[in-house]
Amino acid sequence: RTMVLLGDSHAYQWGNAFHELGRDLNVKVITVIKSGCSPEVYKITREDLGREYTECDSWRETALDRIAEIDPDVVVVTNRVQQTTTRDGAAQTFGKLKATGANLVYLTDTPYPDFNVPDCLAKGSDTIATCSPKAEHVIDRAELRAMEREVAEEHGAEIVDTIPAFCAEGYCPAVIGGHVVYWDYSHMSGSYARSLAPFLKPTFDKVLAG
Repeated sequence: RTMVLLGDSHAYQWGNAFHELGRDLNVKVITVIKSGCSPEVYKITREDLGREYTECDSWRETALDRIAEIDPDVVVVTNRVQQTTTRDGAAQTFGKLKATGANLVYLTDTPYPDFNVPDCLAKGSDTIATCSPKAEHVIDRAELRAMEREVAEEHGAEIVDTIPAFCAEGYCPAVIGGHVVYWDYSHMSGSYARSLAPFLKPTFDKVLAG
C-alpha cells in the first residue's frame, strides 16, 4: 500500500511522523513537496523575486500527474494557508485528487507563532511561558483555513484537526513532552513531529481499513 504526502514546507515538517506511521502500518510513504508552493491552485508571489512564482504552477501540474501515475491508496494534503486562498483554487486540486480514486486526508495547518521559538527559549529556562503564545494569536487566516477545510470535506477528505496536538487551554506550549515544538518561527521540530505518529495513527487505521 502507498501513501502520498503532498504540500509545501508545512507538509515537509510532518516527514518524521509519516516515516514512523509508514513503518507502523506497513505503508510506503512518498513525499511530493515544494517549499513555498501550495498544492491548491493559488497565485503565489515571491517578494524576494519581485514577481509571481510561476514555478509553483509547473510543480503542481507535474505533482498531480505523478500522483495519478503512482495510483496511491491515500493522498494526504497539508500546507500553509495562503493569503490568496480561493474556494475555486482549492476545489480544482481536490477534484483532481478525488478523480485518482485515492482516499483523501486533509491535515489542517499547524500553528504559526511568527517568532523564532528556539531563540526565545535560548534566553533562559524561565522564558518557556513567554515563548508559549496564546492560541488565538497563532491560528492565522482563520476564515481561509475554514474555507479550505470545507472544500476538502466536500471532496470526501478525512479531516485531521492538528491544533489539539499543539495547543490546550488557550495556549500553544513551546515545549511539549520534552520536545521543543518548533525549530523556527512556524515549522515543527523533527523530534516533535516523530512524537505525533500516535496522534495520526487512528485516522490512518480508519482510512486504510476503508
